[in-house]
Amino acid sequence: MKETIMDPAGFAKEIQIPLYNEILEKIKSRYQKKGGKEYEREIMSIELVYNVINSKTLSVLKLEKLLKNLHYFYWGLIEVNYDKKKIYESIKCIKKSRTLLKKFWINYRNEILAANNSKEMKSLSREARGRMISSIKKCSKSLEYLRNLVITMSSFPGLDPYRKTLIVAGPPNAGKSTIVSTITNAKTKIASYPFTTKDIIIGHFTLDNGQVIQVIDTPGLLDRNINEMNEIERKAISALKYLDGLILFLMDPSKEAYMNLDKQINIINDIKSIILNKKIILLINKIDLLNEIEIKDIEKAINESANKLNFEAYYKISALNKKELIDLINNIVKSNLLAS
Repeated sequence: MKETIMDPAGFAKEIQIPLYNEILEKIKSRYQKKGGKEYEREIMSIELVYNVINSKTLSVLKLEKLLKNLHYFYWGLIEVNYDKKKIYESIKCIKKSRTLLKKFWINYRNEILAANNSKEMKSLSREARGRMISSIKKCSKSLEYLRNLVITMSSFPGLDPYRKTLIVAGPPNAGKSTIVSTITNAKTKIASYPFTTKDIIIGHFTLDNGQVIQVIDTPGLLDRNINEMNEIERKAISALKYLDGLILFLMDPSKEAYMNLDKQINIINDIKSIILNKKIILLINKIDLLNEIEIKDIEKAINESANKLNFEAYYKISALNKKELIDLINNIVKSNLLAS
């Protein structure tokens, strides 16, 4: 059974990928002439190079194991700025170097032991060190690429991709943060979203049956037209399709809304085009600010757009009414998320 990596950021922080120059400096700092017989000194010199490179690149094997056990969601984040093929080519380069390293160590040690004189021993030792260092030098760009990858992975948000998830979306000032803070109480936390200047808000909502689901808000990402997003932001959003969840889209029908209703509807279409496979539930917020005529106009506009939007359902709410909001979220989750 595939091992589940629940906290890739924590694992990544423990992986230290060295650069080629750092390996070289480590070799130089430890290299010194020692006493003993000639063959012993020369063998020790190549053993030093072998040990440094071997130990320093062991972290690449740890990275490989981590990558093999990553959820698709995290791979989605990685592939925003990194090429999967290049990642594994980089790992392959270093693994090949490690294989050559061991081969050089064994072969040259035996050749030094069989050498006829001091000059031959020194020549073999110098050649061995050169070939060992050259093998890892060829991977210098690979080491740099993997180090940058690990740095990025260490900033991954602490999402559990295996947990049922509510993804909260909608235009600015629609009340997303109010809803998230209301249903998750004080359990929310802020985490960086890789590759963007945005943060995500992560919380947990406990259903009336005791089950806990994940709630995330992505301010600055799911709140505007796709044409206003750069490629990195679109790719970062697309990673959300790998989460087991549904989208709560908040609409702001008030006169003070950041954008008109047509633009809000367009955002819904954009989200569907990027995330593809998620159910969308519309929450018409701030209903307490509207009169009956305004409410009917809003419902008419939404109903006319129903076929185009292909949403599951819509509800009129006021995020300020905590009890009704929590009851509604309970029903939505049970009917649309837990039942799927």
